Amino acid sequence: MNKIVFFIGELAVLDAKVVAEVTRPLSAAGLVDTRFVVLQDQGTDPDVTSNDGVYSAYFINFTAKGRYNVKVVTLYKLRQ
Repeated sequence: MNKIVFFIGELAVLDAKVVAEVTRPLSAAGLVDTRFVVLQDQGTDPDVTSNDGVYSAYFINFTAKGRYNVKVVTLYKLRQ
């Protein structure tokens, strides 16, 4: 399983909203199919430790052989 960790300098980013946009291979009809997966840092499966800056999720919606493109978007507030 791959995990995503975000850092600003040497500090892990906590309390972020992390979403993976997964674009699956073209369907037989030539249609693009995109799914969104929310990654969590709550210490529940698949995440191991809560609030450590490691965001995890499962993606199991594989529909065909081919290339799956993943783009990750993160939103967070800097704390002073």
